Amino acid sequence: MNLADIILATIMSALLYSVVHELIHYVTALMLGYNARLYIASDGILPSPAVEIKNEPQGVNKAIILYSPYIFNLIVLVTVNTVPLRLIALLTLPNILLEERRSILRTTIVAIGISMLILFIGKNGIGMSY
Repeated sequence: MNLADIILATIMSALLYSVVHELIHYVTALMLGYNARLYIASDGILPSPAVEIKNEPQGVNKAIILYSPYIFNLIVLVTVNTVPLRLIALLTLPNILLEERRSILRTTIVAIGISMLILFIGKNGIGMSY
């Protein structure tokens, strides 16, 4: 596998990850009984998948919908052995800070908790066999 193949595989994996990330938000919202819509949005630079949830979730339901993709990140970091996917999961973890703009303290606490869990799992070698 040459460098171009590695770069292409990483780009394709990142695109797939962004779709899976939003699908997790979408499916979680539907499972909790919310009316959700998956669509292609634009941040002014590139089109990207996005989820719109009608009747704004509150409390625990909101936290579950917002943070469920990061549990997926944790599962990928612990179970997947391919370096590009693990890097994508690791490098997208800081996005958790962008999920909830109204309560940066709550989001930071969740981010620190997930990071500490990942460090604990990595240190103890749980599920990270090669």
